[in-house]
Amino acid sequence: MDGEVMAQQQQNISIQAPGFQGLNTEDSPLQQDPGFALVADNCVIDKFGRVGAREAFDDRTTVDGITYSANIGMITETKDVRQLGGGIINDVRYDLGVRAHRQYDATGILIQEDYYIVTFDQDAMGALTYPTLATPRNLVYADIVYFNNAIYIFSKGNIALKFDGTNITNVFTGTPDVDYIQPQDDTGIIAQDIDGDVACSAYGRLWVSGVNGD
Repeated sequence: MDGEVMAQQQQNISIQAPGFQGLNTEDSPLQQDPGFALVADNCVIDKFGRVGAREAFDDRTTVDGITYSANIGMITETKDVRQLGGGIINDVRYDLGVRAHRQYDATGILIQEDYYIVTFDQDAMGALTYPTLATPRNLVYADIVYFNNAIYIFSKGNIALKFDGTNITNVFTGTPDVDYIQPQDDTGIIAQDIDGDVACSAYGRLWVSGVNGD
């Protein structure tokens, strides 16, 4: 039988979720049934390396103050806050998020999607007006960074935005080389604006990657 592989009879196994193993049950991963679930959603790993159910969250706000645009063909909709970030501007704490509102027709096809930059606290959540962006849906993957008494929003393919506690504006406005310098390397200008989506603040500066799709 050298060089040959014998076929084995197929066996049916049942996939069980961790919740069916018993409350507070602890099993070694090496001794578990091969049908044990490979993916565990809505869970945490404690300091002992054990998988446990994640505790529920309290509502962050009690009032949704956003005025949504309803599509006449909408049958179902989803609303969720994706990215969060905040900081203290002029001694006042601000928390920002990106609210995604998606509407679907009777067949489940997406017919409208809107993205709101929101500010919220324990009392209410409201939308902020922001400049027109090339790709608003990329806001859900934005980096929201606090720096130098302002909050900056970086999303892929969109010009960087700045929140000063009252308004959201483009980071760079005016005339290039007069009011600001465009992103450059040794070969010259690489992008009209800073439109990267990975950012951080360090050493008294803002560092941005992903400019011009890099």
